[in-house]
Amino acid sequence: MDYFLVCGLGYLGQHCVVALKNFGVKVIAIEKQLPPQWDIKNLDHYLDQLIIGDCSQASILLQLPIDHIRGALIVTTIEKINIETAITIRALNPQTRLVVRSVRDNLNSLLSNELGNFVAYEPKHLPANAYALSALGKETISLLNLGGLRIRINRLQVPDYHHWLSYSFLDEINNRHRRVLSHNHQGDLPLQSIDFHRWHPEAKIQTQDTIIYVETEENYFLNKGYNFNLNRKNNNLNFSYFRSLIQTKISNWIKGFGV
Repeated sequence: MDYFLVCGLGYLGQHCVVALKNFGVKVIAIEKQLPPQWDIKNLDHYLDQLIIGDCSQASILLQLPIDHIRGALIVTTIEKINIETAITIRALNPQTRLVVRSVRDNLNSLLSNELGNFVAYEPKHLPANAYALSALGKETISLLNLGGLRIRINRLQVPDYHHWLSYSFLDEINNRHRRVLSHNHQGDLPLQSIDFHRWHPEAKIQTQDTIIYVETEENYFLNKGYNFNLNRKNNNLNFSYFRSLIQTKISNWIKGFGV
């Protein structure tokens, strides 16, 4: 099971916890010292684990299921601690996505090259929800709650081991829980917008293709191996009904982050 780590529970860190939890993931946090009270009421209810200690120390990080930390948001108010924490996490887990609070552009560029899967932002440039999305990586574009139905908009760059490569046609991805929005082969021009009629149902899926699709949250968790028991009364994806809102969300994402 994957976990997400938040280092530093100041104002930004607390809101990152809530934003991550809204994406339905497991959240662990590290804070050096408990405050008299949280800015967000009952913050501990959003956390699956809280560790008190210095997040830059390997001995503290090893108290986590470090091999299963998919993303780390390192947002303490001390930039030196943030950088040291990122380096230590990378030494312990080469795969964790690192999202760091930092304003030192030159150093951040160097760290991105050296550590890989690393991105840094100034807090004033992004809200907590954008930090959370960045920690999730490029797979999740948005999470929507539409008429009581929670759906995810996902982007997949097809790896060479993905089971979709065994499908005869692209249209086989579609079912009552999931719908393809866009399909691009490697080398196609970058997306400027999403045309829902652009993809071809009989196209063959190839390695490194980019597929953007929507699915119900229940389907997402089942595919990730979670034993998730959601209300099954309203779990079908009425794609035509939500088409306009989904298209707006993806267009905003393309403008803000690019694909």
